[in-house]
This record gives sequence, C-alpha cells and structure tokens, in this order.
Amino acid sequence: DETMKVVAEEIEATGKIITVVDEQSADAAKEQAIAQIQEDETNILANAAKEKMAACDVELASAIPLIKEAEAAVDCLNVGAINELKSFSTLAAGLDLVIKACLLLVKKEKKNHSWEAGKKMIKDPAKFIVDLKAYDKENIEEWILKEMDDILAMDIYKFEIMTKKSSAAGTLCKWSIAVCSYNKV
Repeated sequence: DETMKVVAEEIEATGKIITVVDEQSADAAKEQAIAQIQEDETNILANAAKEKMAACDVELASAIPLIKEAEAAVDCLNVGAINELKSFSTLAAGLDLVIKACLLLVKKEKKNHSWEAGKKMIKDPAKFIVDLKAYDKENIEEWILKEMDDILAMDIYKFEIMTKKSSAAGTLCKWSIAVCSYNKV
C-alpha cells in the first residue's frame, strides 16, 4: 500500500515534470519561430542592401564617364575662347542660356542672369577656368538643379548648337550638362 502511494506520487511528480517540460518545449518552439522570423527578416534586409549596393555600383560606373566628360570640357576651355565670348556686345539665341547656367552653377545667382552679370563672372578668364575645375559637382543645391532642369530641357541647349555660336559657349554648355547629370547620378 505504501509502495502504491509512492508510485502514485512519482507518477504525479513525473506528470508535473512532463507538463513543465512540455511548457518549456512550447516556449522554446515559440522562441525558435521568432528567431526564424527575425533571421528571415534580416536576410531580406541583407539581400535588399546587396541589391541596392549593386545598383549603386552600376550608377557609379555610369557617373565616372560623366565626370570625365565635365573635366574634359573644362580642359578644352582656354582664355582666348572666353575672351572671344566676352567680346560679344549681345548674345546670340541660346548663349544667354549658357550664361544663365554658369551664373546658377558657379555663382549661385538667383535673379540676375543678365549678360552684364555674365561678363563680370568671366572677366578674369583664367580664374573662371580655375573655378570651373574646382566646382563641387556633388553638392549642387536643389533649387539650382530645378532651374537647370528647365534649361537642359530646351532643344537649343545642346553642345552642337552652342559650339557653332561660340566655342567657349559650346564647352560651357557641355560642362553644365555633364555636372548636372553627374550630380543626379
């Protein structure tokens, strides 16, 4: 009888242990499921980051020729070409856009895009060329880019058209297009 009582107590104790183990197993399963979800989310984020990095690498690869083009354009500029542009008493159609683009980009000029303001900007051609070479293509302010978008959208604003009117204007046109394209990339 005493043995049966001990056996019954053992069975009851074992049942309690089994219940505790079952509860702990359920908790462990829940924690494992949560860990799996977190791992899956982490993998999704990691894969998205890898895809974004790959896309950035592609964009960067396309930006390098743009910056080379802008640098090459400035390298083609010379004091004589700028002096020729500076000698114009009035600007042929489209050249005013080139001057406006340079005033926006180089001088961050908001309102005065006149030929007089342009002549002041290029009065020292050697300094102007240095300013173009040192131009911070990566940090163009948003308002300037919006203004430039309007200029770049115009059919006349093309290197081939501007260079026929003035070699300096053609080069400055090419430079402004290249720095804006580079900045966007």
